[in-house]
Amino acid sequence: MLEKLDPKKVEPLWLDKIDLDMQKGLFFEYTALEQPNVGKVCLQTKMYDSENHPGNIESSILRLLNDVAIREKLQCRKFLPETFFHGRFPVTAPELLALPMRAFKTNIHPWCHIFISKRYSENFYDLRERNELTLDEYRYLIFGVLFALYELQSTFGFVNNDMHIENILIENLDDEDQKVDEKYHIGKECFHIKTKSRYRAILWDFENAICQNIPGLEKNETGLNEKDVPQGFCDKYDAHFFLISVLDTFATGDAGEIPAPLWKWIHAMYPKKALPTRIQKFERSNERKQKESRLEIKGLLREAAKWTGMAKWTKPKHTKLKDLAKLAAAISDTESESESDGTETDSESSDSEDDDYYEPGDNYYDYLKSEHPKHGMAWDPVLMELSERSQANDSVDADTSAATPIKEKEDYTINNRLANDFPEREKLPTPESLLMSDFFHSYRKKGP
Repeated sequence: MLEKLDPKKVEPLWLDKIDLDMQKGLFFEYTALEQPNVGKVCLQTKMYDSENHPGNIESSILRLLNDVAIREKLQCRKFLPETFFHGRFPVTAPELLALPMRAFKTNIHPWCHIFISKRYSENFYDLRERNELTLDEYRYLIFGVLFALYELQSTFGFVNNDMHIENILIENLDDEDQKVDEKYHIGKECFHIKTKSRYRAILWDFENAICQNIPGLEKNETGLNEKDVPQGFCDKYDAHFFLISVLDTFATGDAGEIPAPLWKWIHAMYPKKALPTRIQKFERSNERKQKESRLEIKGLLREAAKWTGMAKWTKPKHTKLKDLAKLAAAISDTESESESDGTETDSESSDSEDDDYYEPGDNYYDYLKSEHPKHGMAWDPVLMELSERSQANDSVDADTSAATPIKEKEDYTINNRLANDFPEREKLPTPESLLMSDFFHSYRKKGP
C-alpha cells in the first residue's frame, strides 16, 4: 500500500468522462506503479453534506474491503477490487495540480478522497455484447457476484444499490489452460468450482452503497426517498437488479446467444411481476432481427407521418424496405443539419411495442428515441406515392385503435430495479438461495 503520492507521477485519464453537472468522473493514472492502475478522485459536490458524502462512503467501503486483517478472512476477496492507495486531500493539493480541478469551480467541497486501484480493462456488459461468454463462463461470473454479495451482506450488512453488469469489472485470468479450481463455503455447504473460464468478476462502484453494520456507513443520501432504492438493508435488491441486467439488453452479434438455461433459470427464480415486460419472452437472434426490421419500418413510417402532417403512415402492402431507403437518408442528412444549427424539435410518443424494446447496444436503463426537424425535406416521388396510398388506411386505423384500448400490465420494476412497493418482497430469493439453486448444482458437494 502506497503511503504518499508523487505529484509528477499523476497523469489525467478519460477526460471525456468528466461530468461537470454531477461533479464526478475525474480519473488519473499513477505512473510510479508498474502494475496497470486507475486513480479516482471522489469529489464532494455541494448537493450533499461533506461529512456523509457518497464520495466518502465509496472510499471508506473500499478501504474497509482492502483492510489486510478483514480481507484475509473474506472468502470473496478474489471478487473484490484491489487498491493500492487511499487518501484525503484538499482540492488545491499539489497531487491534484495535473488534473482539471478548476473546471469544477466552487461547486465542490474543499476536500476530497482519492483511491488508486488495479486497472481492469472491461466490464461484464462488454463481454456479453460481444457474445464471448460460454454458459460455464456465465455461471462462474454470476457465482462470483452472488457469493460476494452473500458474504458482504452477512459480514457488513452491505447493499450496493447499483449492482448492474456495467458495474461488474472483468479480470482476465492469466493461466494458459484457463482452469479454475476454487472452494467456497456457505455453512456446511461446499462449492468446489472446477471449470474453465477466461474471466473473473470484480465488484465495482460503491458510491451508492451502504454497510448497515458499520457505524458511519449505514446510510447513503443518494437513495433517500427514491421509489426504486430500498431505504435501508435489503438482501434481495442487488441480486435482482444484477440478474435482470444480465438479460437486458440483448447481445448485438450474430454468432452467440444469451444461453437458454441461464434465461430459464432467472425466470424460474422470480415471479413474473418482478420481471420487466421486455425480457419475459426468450428471443433468439433471428427473431430479434425480424423484430428489428419491423421496428425499422415503423420508425421510418412515423418519420414520414411527421413530414406529411398525417396522424399515422402505414406501410402499403408489397412495399419493400428498400423503397424507404431514400427517406432514411434524407432524415439522416436533415438531422445532421439540424444538429449543426441547433434546431430543436417536439418529441413524439411511440406504441407499446417500441417502449418495451431496446435496440442492440442501447444502455438498458436509458432508451432514447431520436427526433428530427419538421421542415426542409426534399420529397422523393416514390415516397409521395406511398404517402397518398396510405391516407385511405389512416381513418380505419384510428377507429380500430380507439375501439381497442391498451391494457397496461402491472409492473413492479422501475428501470429494471425492483420497486419499493413490490408485494411479498420477503419471498424473493436472496444471494444465498440463488447459490443453492440447481443452476450451481455442478459446483456443490457435501463435506468440509
